[in-house]
Amino acid sequence: LGTHWGFVTFRSPKTAHIAAQIHCAKDAGAFKVFLAPDPRDVVWVNAKSSKLEKWTNTTLVVCMFLGIFAFWTPVVMALSAFVTIDRIEGTIPGLGDVMSKSPTLRAVVSGFLATAVLKIFMTILPWLLHALLQYECVPTK
Repeated sequence: LGTHWGFVTFRSPKTAHIAAQIHCAKDAGAFKVFLAPDPRDVVWVNAKSSKLEKWTNTTLVVCMFLGIFAFWTPVVMALSAFVTIDRIEGTIPGLGDVMSKSPTLRAVVSGFLATAVLKIFMTILPWLLHALLQYECVPTK
């Protein structure tokens, strides 16, 4: 596979924990020893990424995260402002008449509509963040 890291298999968890705590060189930072992730959690395609590729992708993903959070708030605020009962009454003919006859229906729709649209909109965020993390070349899930 040609990576800069490897796995060592032990027969018991106790031995693995002891080995993870032992210093293997005079310089404590020469080796970075961690307990291995579950093999199903390793993203093998990302395992062979170079350090430059990982750094570049991490930098791009951090910039994308900052961009999402900088621009996500105005989008949510604009969406909440545009999904009001008054704006929808102007868009859908006859809705104003129905809403004026039933103040309870108007209150339910005005309270539910913005929340429902916002929840639907927020379901996109985890998918987007997951896609960005896959791009970052993280070696495990």
